[in-house]
Amino acid sequence: MAIDLDSLVVLDDETVGPDEESLLDRLFPQSFYVVGTEGNYLTTMNNLDLFHRVVEMIDADTDLDAAEFREEVTAMLEDADPLSQEEYDEAVESEGGDLDEDYEDEDEEDLDR
Repeated sequence: MAIDLDSLVVLDDETVGPDEESLLDRLFPQSFYVVGTEGNYLTTMNNLDLFHRVVEMIDADTDLDAAEFREEVTAMLEDADPLSQEEYDEAVESEGGDLDEDYEDEDEEDLDR
């Protein structure tokens, strides 16, 4: 299945714990996001919504290693859209452009207004 580059949105990772670990690395599979050509994380709107729902579940007392918490996150992620870094790279190559550069251009246009 080819990735629709226009359907991807930027995903800002969160850090958790005293060691400020990446929440993406800690709880989410690599099929949840792709790394854009500029090194940022990209995902679908559906996955972005799931990510924010997981973030809302976490407070200072949340044990990220607790079986119950992990099971709840795993159940939520069953609804995630699977993404492939390889398919993303191929889609960017076939488009012949730098998708992240397009996002930057849009941001610059917004600032000009």
